[in-house]
Amino acid sequence: MSTELPRELMLYLGVSNKLGLFRVDPAALREVYRCAPLKDEAGYQPITGFQDAYPLHMLSLGSVQEFSKKVPKDEELKDLDVRRFRANIILSGAPAYDEETWKKARFKPGKSGLYNDAVFHVSCRTVRCKMPNVDAFTGHRHPREPDRSLRALRNVDEGAPLNGCLGMQLTPLFEVDEASNARSDKARSGLLGDEEPDDGRSYWIAVGMKVEVEERGKHVYINQ
Repeated sequence: MSTELPRELMLYLGVSNKLGLFRVDPAALREVYRCAPLKDEAGYQPITGFQDAYPLHMLSLGSVQEFSKKVPKDEELKDLDVRRFRANIILSGAPAYDEETWKKARFKPGKSGLYNDAVFHVSCRTVRCKMPNVDAFTGHRHPREPDRSLRALRNVDEGAPLNGCLGMQLTPLFEVDEASNARSDKARSGLLGDEEPDDGRSYWIAVGMKVEVEERGKHVYINQ
């Protein structure tokens, strides 16, 4: 989109090189395969817009905390904030690395204020790049960590040898009535007071939901 950006923005940002903007094009969403479920299982062929891999990224606080104990700290890295790992969903209460055995998980309303479940295919582990070396709050990049420790301590997936893994990639599963292209009458957006049905292809999730693991199994990453 560089041709659509005003020159004034480049000057304001102090950018001397070419400036570009990435955005999601609803007319050109990317279909996801590899470890994602196929259409017959998911109710649709999984797609992404801005994401580089799968639709959602889930992290367990227990796993991050356990990993953080083994990461060398210094003046530039005094603690390992969960925000470094750029997750969409952050869980608490699960044992460290337990999520790596999940294959299907149901998020139930719990104390969230929602009234619908949200079901996810746990597609694969998150194979980490060096992005977690960058503090999301300050923008400062550590020269080594946690990338070095991820590769040394979290080389756990035979499909991604010599790469560290932390977190899981999720794909929504929709229970769709194909005859009406919608779920049951009770399946709406999930917000209390919302009486408008959706198209059967959306979920709401919120703080306070409870997670039930419906299937477990082994994960082997399939490279791009």
